[in-house]
Amino acid sequence: MPSNGHSETRERGLLSPEVVFERLPGVVYVTDTADRLLAWNDGFAAFTGYDDDALASMERSDVLRSTTADHADGDETTVHGTVRTASGEEVSCEYTERQLTDEAGIVVGRCGVVHPLDVPSESAPSTQHDGTRGFESAVASIPDVALVHLTSTGGILTWNEGARRLHGYRPDEILGQHVSVLYTPDDVDAGVPDRLLAEAETDGHAEAEGWCVRKDGSSFWATVGLTPVSDDQGRHGGFTLLLRDSTFQHEQAIRLRRQQDELEALNLLSDLVRTLVRHVAEGSTQESIEQVVCQRLAGADRYLSAVVVELELDGERLTSRVSAGDDGAHDAITQAARDSGLAMSTGEVFRTNHSLAPVAFSTDSEVPDSVRRVAADYGVSAALAVPLSFGDTVYAVLVVYSADSMAFTEREQSGFEVLGRTVGFAMNASQNLALLFADSLVELEFRSTDRSSFFVDLSIRYACTCRLDGQVLAADDRLLQYVTVTGVDPTTVLELAEAREEFQAVRLVTAEEDSCLLEIAVSISGLKRLLDVGAYVRSAVIEDGVATIVADIAKGQNVRSVVRAFQSVYPDSTLVSKRDYDRPTHTVSEFRQQLAGNLTDRQRAALRTAYLAGYFDWPRGSTAEEVATAMDISSATLHYHLRRAQYELIEMYLNEGDG
Repeated sequence: MPSNGHSETRERGLLSPEVVFERLPGVVYVTDTADRLLAWNDGFAAFTGYDDDALASMERSDVLRSTTADHADGDETTVHGTVRTASGEEVSCEYTERQLTDEAGIVVGRCGVVHPLDVPSESAPSTQHDGTRGFESAVASIPDVALVHLTSTGGILTWNEGARRLHGYRPDEILGQHVSVLYTPDDVDAGVPDRLLAEAETDGHAEAEGWCVRKDGSSFWATVGLTPVSDDQGRHGGFTLLLRDSTFQHEQAIRLRRQQDELEALNLLSDLVRTLVRHVAEGSTQESIEQVVCQRLAGADRYLSAVVVELELDGERLTSRVSAGDDGAHDAITQAARDSGLAMSTGEVFRTNHSLAPVAFSTDSEVPDSVRRVAADYGVSAALAVPLSFGDTVYAVLVVYSADSMAFTEREQSGFEVLGRTVGFAMNASQNLALLFADSLVELEFRSTDRSSFFVDLSIRYACTCRLDGQVLAADDRLLQYVTVTGVDPTTVLELAEAREEFQAVRLVTAEEDSCLLEIAVSISGLKRLLDVGAYVRSAVIEDGVATIVADIAKGQNVRSVVRAFQSVYPDSTLVSKRDYDRPTHTVSEFRQQLAGNLTDRQRAALRTAYLAGYFDWPRGSTAEEVATAMDISSATLHYHLRRAQYELIEMYLNEGDG
């Protein structure tokens, strides 16, 4: 390095720090406390146009002149000014200086870096790569960059201010140690420092990113560059290590990647919802719907596996029904959690119809070590359990596993909740379609003595009989039930029914001395829950405190989910029988013959005449009086015959649908 009173020295065959300084890219200089130039690199001489002899006799102010006030940041100062070149040209620039101190902390000079703002092409300083500006900043001891000279075996020879501030070591604490002291124990065990030295020596340069360690044991993400240095004879003289704190950039990259992963997950869930709607339109089975969901989730990069589980009739045991990508992790983790008492029971999802908070096995302090080890053995870092439900009925629970501990963000959880409701809707639609078109049915008979049921309690208190005549699902998701009660005063029944909170509306349709027909609107009941899971209630009779309910489901439908749905409203109930039977088929001709047999000649004549005369059209083609006149009967007689004929027709239609 050209200097005033300094010469190049070589120790142990290595380049001295002065030689390294001389070969730095950019425009760098050093002054003493009297502002005399002591040292400069080749870039400084080339930019100013002065030779080494001229610069050795000059002060900094002969070359650099400020045009604005100094901006100080600690012991670092940035100045806007000009450089007077040897040709007399004034070149705009910005230069940054930092104090140089000796071992006693006494200021002995300043080190500066010049950033030209308007560089003449003939005097532009040379640059070796796009990182010149970062290298200059390292020399100027910017806090997040370290510049270190290493021996050929990785020993630390020099330690600049940036290295001290970044790692926390003073020069006397670090000089002579191997560069591996800056790396994590895992990287040292893996041979990362030695591998980088060998790569730099072989390829002329090596770069890497990873965690580095400070003196206090804390870590930061670093970008590392290693370049071999040769002496004038071309002999290997060690390495220059440039190390930058890239923690902020690393965290930004992680955040961006997580956002991208989350967006991909949301797109997947949205696409899966659209796919399920198509499957409903195509009449897919419940099992095929579950398989599509599991396979699509397990096939995504973000998730490892997906499992659909159902609750056994005992309300405690869980059984895997459909899965994809599962290599035994679900059963192993579930068993480990059960053994340790971890409150992540999927059964809770069945009981509450709410998703469990995601479990982060690798980071959640509440996860027992035994569970964490099992999850780690299978590469699982997080899990989410989502109910597959329609209304208040939970058909099954979807459990999804991921290798990413940051999976299942709040937005992602919301997407899974929508998916769970969509799957539940698809399951319900699938079961209803199957029941509607199935040739083979399964008859289930339930028996309940649960006194929380209004009609069970009524039959005990008044020794009456209650019989379900029929029920209709209204547009507002209320169930209208029509129940005939015999053996008790209708007024008493109405008063007791109106006092029940679970009944949204009560109406006395017909009333006699000790019997009545009651219309009740409910949103929650055992019979409605059976409808929700795709069952059709054929009959319900309650007497002497025992309710006997007969319902049909399509063959192949999950019986457990139907029983569990009914027991969720009336726990004190049991399934007492189950039998398969074929739905009787009736041809149109048989239907017409049966209907004709149920109608009198007068009723058939009235119905046909009214139809042909346009009485049932809108607007009417004929009035009742006109039809009655044509038949030569009174209007009252016509209305009587029409009502009886319509009643027979509707009753046959509804009974045909029930059968």
